[in-house]
Amino acid sequence: MVIETQESFSKARLFTLRVWVVKQEEAVFEWRARLQDTQSGDVSYFRDWQDLSTSIEKIIRNQNGNSAEKPKESL
Repeated sequence: MVIETQESFSKARLFTLRVWVVKQEEAVFEWRARLQDTQSGDVSYFRDWQDLSTSIEKIIRNQNGNSAEKPKESL
């Protein structure tokens, strides 16, 4: 179980993510994504889930001032 504290909420970031599909050729589709950081207003576009995930992780690491530590995964 994850317990949310005031400190964890103060470190939280809010993003908007738009995902859509583009038809490239007959029966060939490609997904696209637009990520906007609501705090800074920065917008980035992606064609790959790994790039999207890496970008979000980098933003969060930079915010916390610790680029060496990976966030813990929990469900």
